[in-house]
Amino acid sequence: MRYLSKVIFINSASVKFSSVELDGNVHFIGTQGVGKSTLLRAILYFYNVNGRGLGIPTGPTNKSFLDWYLPYGNSYLVYEVKKETGTYCVMAFRHRSGISFRFLDAPFQQSLFMDTLGQVHESWDQIHKALLEHQVSYSNIVAQNDHFRDIIYGNGKQPVSFKKYAIMESRKYGNIPKTIQSIFLNAKLDADFIKKTIISSLDSDEMQIDLVVYKKHLEDFDQQMKDIKGFKSSRCETISKKIEEQRKEYSHRLRGIEESTVKIQRLYKTYREQEPLQKKLLEEQRQQNRNLLEDIQQLQATYTRQRRELDGQLGGIQKDIARAKQLQKDYQSRGIATIIREVEEEPALLAEQKRLARNHAILLEQSSEIAQKYENLIIAEKQKLQAVKNDLVERGNALDKELIDFRKEQAHKERLEEKGIREEQAEKVALLEERMEGSQLNWTEQQVALEGLKHQLFRREEISAKEEKLSTYKTSMESHQRSLGDLEQQEAKLKGDFELELKQMKFAQHQKDQQFQKQMKEAGEAVALWEHKLSASKDSLYSWLEQNKPGWQSDIGRVVKEEILFAQQVEASVDEQAKGSLFGVRLNLESLPKAEISLAYMQQELAEAREKLQGFSEGREQMLREFEAEKVKTEAAYRKKLADIKGQQDGLHYELEQLSRKVQSTTLDLQELQELAVTEKQAALLKQQEVLMAAEAAVSSLRAEKGQLEAAFKAAVVRLQEKFAREEDAFLQQQASAHQQLKQSHVEAEAACEQQINTVKEERDLALLNEGVDTQKVGKIEQEQQRIEEQLENLVAKKKMVIEYRQHKKELIDQLPELERVQESCQKMLLDAEQEYSGNKSSLDVALQNSRAQEQSQIKVCDHIAQGIRDYQLNFEQSGLYQFLLQEGYLQDQPVLKAAEEVKRKPIDCEVKMGDSLHLLRELNAQRETALDRLKKGGHQFFTCVDPENIFNLRQPDHEIQHLLAFALELKQFVEEEKIKIYEKRSSDRFTDIINLIGKETGELVDLTGKVQRIIQKVNRDFTERNFVGAVKKIELKVEDSRNPLVVLLKEIKAFNDEYQYELGPLNLFSNTSDNHGKKVSELLNRLTRAVGNEKREKLDLSDAFELMFRVEENLNDTGWVERLSSVGSDGTDILVKAMVYIMLLNVYKEGASKKFKDFKLHCMMDEIGKLHPNNVKGILKFANDRNILLINGSPTESNPLSYRHIYRLEKHPQTNHTMVTKIISNQNMMQL
Repeated sequence: MRYLSKVIFINSASVKFSSVELDGNVHFIGTQGVGKSTLLRAILYFYNVNGRGLGIPTGPTNKSFLDWYLPYGNSYLVYEVKKETGTYCVMAFRHRSGISFRFLDAPFQQSLFMDTLGQVHESWDQIHKALLEHQVSYSNIVAQNDHFRDIIYGNGKQPVSFKKYAIMESRKYGNIPKTIQSIFLNAKLDADFIKKTIISSLDSDEMQIDLVVYKKHLEDFDQQMKDIKGFKSSRCETISKKIEEQRKEYSHRLRGIEESTVKIQRLYKTYREQEPLQKKLLEEQRQQNRNLLEDIQQLQATYTRQRRELDGQLGGIQKDIARAKQLQKDYQSRGIATIIREVEEEPALLAEQKRLARNHAILLEQSSEIAQKYENLIIAEKQKLQAVKNDLVERGNALDKELIDFRKEQAHKERLEEKGIREEQAEKVALLEERMEGSQLNWTEQQVALEGLKHQLFRREEISAKEEKLSTYKTSMESHQRSLGDLEQQEAKLKGDFELELKQMKFAQHQKDQQFQKQMKEAGEAVALWEHKLSASKDSLYSWLEQNKPGWQSDIGRVVKEEILFAQQVEASVDEQAKGSLFGVRLNLESLPKAEISLAYMQQELAEAREKLQGFSEGREQMLREFEAEKVKTEAAYRKKLADIKGQQDGLHYELEQLSRKVQSTTLDLQELQELAVTEKQAALLKQQEVLMAAEAAVSSLRAEKGQLEAAFKAAVVRLQEKFAREEDAFLQQQASAHQQLKQSHVEAEAACEQQINTVKEERDLALLNEGVDTQKVGKIEQEQQRIEEQLENLVAKKKMVIEYRQHKKELIDQLPELERVQESCQKMLLDAEQEYSGNKSSLDVALQNSRAQEQSQIKVCDHIAQGIRDYQLNFEQSGLYQFLLQEGYLQDQPVLKAAEEVKRKPIDCEVKMGDSLHLLRELNAQRETALDRLKKGGHQFFTCVDPENIFNLRQPDHEIQHLLAFALELKQFVEEEKIKIYEKRSSDRFTDIINLIGKETGELVDLTGKVQRIIQKVNRDFTERNFVGAVKKIELKVEDSRNPLVVLLKEIKAFNDEYQYELGPLNLFSNTSDNHGKKVSELLNRLTRAVGNEKREKLDLSDAFELMFRVEENLNDTGWVERLSSVGSDGTDILVKAMVYIMLLNVYKEGASKKFKDFKLHCMMDEIGKLHPNNVKGILKFANDRNILLINGSPTESNPLSYRHIYRLEKHPQTNHTMVTKIISNQNMMQL
């Protein structure tokens, strides 16, 4: 028997020294405040080792357990524990601001802690010395509370040196100290705590469902379901096909790009090599053209110079002729003959003037002085007038001189401008005639060309080339189709061989698997048999015989069959009176075989059966691995050969597709060429006719232009003459205005002079009249003199005109016949020069035309090369396509060119254009990029069907082309190898196993719930049979189904598995057909995934599998079924009910917790027991003692002394205030242990 027998206080709390025996029920009495609760807490501390779980009040004036119970370095709480093998002590002491423990291998001895004078040892050294003196061994310090509890309650994890100190043996002891603590603290009833206590008492290992495992298994369930169903969807299937189509399209276009790039680089290299040579040839041709053009220009310059000289001479002559005729006409219109006659009369007028002067002098001789006087006055006036006239004459002469100068200058200007017009006219006429010659020649050529077009075959070479290409393409297509037929036969044969080989492998594997299954079934049955026997042996007759009937194999073992040996609830016992007989019959059993059943034998058989099962299982797994490896190897070889065939087929299909496109394209091109040839011929004929008509129109136009040019020349000459005539008229108007002003001044001066003279004459006439002179006669003579003077003055201007006329007549008018003869000679010289020029120029024009045609041809070649190089360098080398091809290695950055001297001239096909080749390349690249974009789009769409982090390891590619193509190829292989079926089966098997696992674990949990139900029933019966409290009518517990959603779901899954486990077979969770079982499993697992994901705990245990309710009926009060209960009735009733429940739970637990050893006793502490009626005190003591539980109570007064083994009185020392503990009763017959 193991139990706590004593507790000794040494300088602890307010107790100097006291030893309290605990080998039975103990009662502490004393007034309030003397330390009853202090002692009870010290005993409770031994069980829970938790200073905060003792109900010690907290507050500024309250001390902690350490400071109160172990205030000094030499304060000790010593617990003495008795065992069947001896007694040991546990000392609790203050150590490093905490409480530590040592185990002493001896009963408590005061001398170990105190000297002979009763003084407590001050240090461990003194205690250690005493231990050595008394030869008492001790343990190391135990500083951790958990460590101490593990030692006391016998947790198997402890070192061997500590195992001897255990009062029980249990790994699940946690609820023992909690229950003892709850009784002391009168804690409220809590269903969770009660559940855990009952569960801990079960003799089976604690059953837990590891939710982490479920989470791990189900963490990707949604993803697997989504990925597999998404992959199997028709949309994903369509997307996968499109991805493969675009991958092929991309590869084919890339191949086309590679071929086009080679052609383009070859063409570019040819252009680069030929460019200098062709430019040189072009320059030579241009030099020849320049030479011919220089000859033509020199011929034109000579002709133009000659014509200009002749035109100049002819123009001057024509102008002189026109001038002479114009002067002759002008002089005739002005009456030059009359004017000449008038000028010739001047001498007669002068003679008449002299005669009149003599007559006038004769008349005035008699009054000469007067006449002289007035004559002088008249002369003075006349002199004044003459001075004015002289000035006016000078001014008039100046105007005449200006007119002469103006006319000279105008004549010079007119000659120069007319010369320019004539020279310009000569040049225009020369050019126009040159154009007329060219137009006439062009008309002749166009007429010849029109006849040539009527017999020309258009696009003959191109049509022949296209027809040849079309024939080549069709021949290649027929060859490729024959090759495809051969490959299809190879594929069919390869597939048949593979299926046959796979079928043979599966058959062989099935045979082996059947053998392994049979062996595993037999071994599994053997394992189950021996496990059952070993399990049944624990509480069976066999177990009882092993413990209580040594040598039973020789008698009972020979006649009792195994069913009886391993039967439970047999309640075997030894009957001394029937010793040596079988139910009173004596038998001689020596001839019967001796029973070979033993625990070691069964364990050995079980181990051998398990080893065989393990061996068969491993052998089967090895066989399956080898089969899968061989299958994978065979499939890989098949796929490799199939991939080669598929690759060839893809290549042929691609080439066929290209050839088909080329045939279609070439056929269309041929049709277009043929149609184009007809159209071009018609268009060329129509155009040539138009050109011919245009040439005719050009000739007519040039002729008309020549007429217009001549008319324009004449008009220009007329305009020039009119211009100078207008300028001369304007100048003459200015001259006339000036002469008019001079004339007006002259008239005014004469009028003034005449008036003055008339005045003088009047005075003279009056004076002469007085002298007797005939003034009338004098006046007549003077009038006649005045007339003659006026006539002479008028003859001055006419004399000038006659002089000019005679000069013009001599220089121009009389020279008209000679001028006309010279004009005719110049015109003949112009015609001769023009004919010579036309002949020479025609020959040079033909040579230049031929040379220019050759130049245009060479320019076309050079432009073609230059355009090709420019297209390559500007439109290709600067493009992203070039960089892409360069990076991919499809072209060289710079081609290797031949040296210039090694390059030979080669014909350049201008129909093969770099731009067209680049356009084709760009089209191929655009198609490649389109395929790439569609491939990217397909990849994006694909990952809307499955998760980017999918279970197939098909990872979403980035923007790198190689990654995208690798993904497409991987997807192609995945589809072709039908790997989805592997994932389907793997996932279905996995989740079927999960369903089975859930069914198994949940079933085990439900089975344990049944055990709990049986314990609850036993407790309820015990309450009913042993209730000693009259006020309490009923204390009852019951089990209800768990309300935990996860547990409810697990039970639903278990029920489904139990019902359909034999119908499920291989589930297909991803079938699109009406597989109700698969759909139900999928739904359950979906719900489970969400439920487990929402669960924060990592495990479900038995306490989650049910709900525990309890009900108390006290007098007329019924608590109903509740999970928690804080109080029941009065204080006394409340204490009793709770104590009864906790004591019962403690009993249930202690019976189940320690399986190997059950002979031990525990203590429960109840404070203030005085609140109970004495009968109830006696009842609770008996209730506890009947269950091997000792009660230690405290109350102010003594009650039921015969129910206790020891009664202690506690009181305070009046001087020291120390608590004194005195044993007042010790009942040796009461619960002696």
